Amino acid sequence: MRRRAKPTKAEVESKRPVEPKARTEGFKVRDLEERLAEALEREAEALEQQAATAEILQVISGSPTDLQPVFDTIVRSAGRLCDAFDVAIYRRDGDTLHLVAHQGPIPTASMQALIRGWTPGRAVLDGRTVHVADIQAEMDEFPEGSEIARRVGTARFSACR
Repeated sequence: MRRRAKPTKAEVESKRPVEPKARTEGFKVRDLEERLAEALEREAEALEQQAATAEILQVISGSPTDLQPVFDTIVRSAGRLCDAFDVAIYRRDGDTLHLVAHQGPIPTASMQALIRGWTPGRAVLDGRTVHVADIQAEMDEFPEGSEIARRVGTARFSACR
């Protein structure tokens, strides 16, 4: 019987330990399952957005001269898509914001001065989305918004331009 040559030290060190096949396959399956779940979630979100867009476009085509049904549909869709507790749309008129559509239980003024201390005012003036995790704690940054939040008992505010 012939003996094989003894491997060199470099050959021995270069070999990685082999993991059991079942263990690595389990990791691959789990990874694929997670990626599939994420892809299905993204697809469901995209379909929801498309359905909301289609609904809004249908309302626009059905009432081309009356914007109120369009605004009402937008607040309903935004509330559903963002899982929002309360949604409002304001129209800017000079230095004033006028409420044009609202959905939710938070009392909302029909008209507000365009000020930086209130999240919708800040969003319009800065031209960007504003999100505040706890508006009640932001008395220095958003004094008017903080006061409104304390009065109505809410904490989180977001405003989009």
